Amino acid sequence: AAKPGRRRKAGPEDEEEALRATLFVQGLPIEASQTQLEARFAKHGALRYARVVCDPSTGLSRGTAFVRFESSASAQAALAAARAGSGARMLGHPLTVSSAVERGDAVKAAADKREAARQERVKPEGDRRGLHLARHGLVLPGEEGAEA
Repeated sequence: AAKPGRRRKAGPEDEEEALRATLFVQGLPIEASQTQLEARFAKHGALRYARVVCDPSTGLSRGTAFVRFESSASAQAALAAARAGSGARMLGHPLTVSSAVERGDAVKAAADKREAARQERVKPEGDRRGLHLARHGLVLPGEEGAEA
């Protein structure tokens, strides 16, 4: 049995439930406070916490936050409401609300996104002239490089 005053270590089921009950919010205005964030999401259910992510050197919001509800049902209701109609807004700014993911998964997704963007920038083999020449009329139709 657990000793009084000690928290038991969260099991895998508890961690999964916590993840389902947590939302990731993007697009927060810099002037948004934790109290305003709590008020914005509390109408969907009881909150365990609402944390604005701040830059450690400036103390200003990074424009993101985590909102954890007491239940995953409340989190899903808030997510559905954010995606319905014109979406969620705070202080006139549109918010992007999504389910939170494990930190490792988020890091991997960001790396995959950067790699995909890098791959798009890779020039094709062959003619290396920029296509911007065609837009400026410097490559005549029918010349090599004008096909793209």
